[in-house]
Amino acid sequence: MKFFAMLGTLYLIVNGSLLLGQTHDVLKLVDEHKIHKLLKGFDKTSRFEASGLTVTPEYFYIVFDNRKTIAKIRSKKLEKSKHNRLIGKGAKGFEGITYNHYNDSLYALVESQEQQGKHRGKIYEYTTGMKLLEHFTPELVFKKANKGFEGIVYIQRDTQEFLLLLCEGNRCKSGKKAAKPGYGRVTVYEKKKGKFKYIKTIKLPETVKFIDYSGMDLKDGKLAIVSQESSQLWIGRLDTYKWEIKGKGEQFDFPRTTKGKVKYCNIEGVAWLSSNSFVTVSDKLKKSQPGRCRKKDQSLHIFQLP
Repeated sequence: MKFFAMLGTLYLIVNGSLLLGQTHDVLKLVDEHKIHKLLKGFDKTSRFEASGLTVTPEYFYIVFDNRKTIAKIRSKKLEKSKHNRLIGKGAKGFEGITYNHYNDSLYALVESQEQQGKHRGKIYEYTTGMKLLEHFTPELVFKKANKGFEGIVYIQRDTQEFLLLLCEGNRCKSGKKAAKPGYGRVTVYEKKKGKFKYIKTIKLPETVKFIDYSGMDLKDGKLAIVSQESSQLWIGRLDTYKWEIKGKGEQFDFPRTTKGKVKYCNIEGVAWLSSNSFVTVSDKLKKSQPGRCRKKDQSLHIFQLP
């Protein structure tokens, strides 16, 4: 059971249920599918613990906590098809993925892994056919392997290249500090001499009262961030020269049940489709979550802004 205040309203969360107060507009569901129903040769017993995705001109590329392979799903027509398949064999447990349309490559993110006694994230660059091009280790050190980076965005500005990495916990921490809402962080890395180097940390507005941060994407200067625990989306304007958020942005709720309970309990990853629509994926139901969350887990969802 958790209590927290947001915009002057008291909220109570019990087992993923929002029981009091709902002050944000609700996102409109357009389409959704269980991931196993989009891939041939799989059924409801197959596990697809989706953790992030990105959009290319023709496909969605989805990464998973429990698989080394990446799902390549045709975006124009969401149905079971020979065009949809699992590709490559990367590191097990990617948490995010982003597309570099300038050289048609993918950057896949490992949340955190032990390296020389310290927990750090790891970035791999692949061709869209999953041939490894390069890899690097961001400087930020985490205390725990399961509380690190959750989202990644590639940006090219003139001849400069950048990666934005979203921390899962508030203040980029774990434990009690990570769970205190209002301290979301995005770290910025610039490519210099062939390697990405840390240059700045972006602070999200303190009005973004997310318990955790599970995915991120940027389009036309609009930064979208989702929270699994809060079952919400935040959109804000990012200045990519000063690396600062302008204003407080807007928050939206993923659809609730008729009783106001959370039903999108495992949202991880978000990618813009247009100026007012986006796609997300969901992880597997956790043992501690209510059964209603199973209906939306391990799925791909398309939403519009209200």
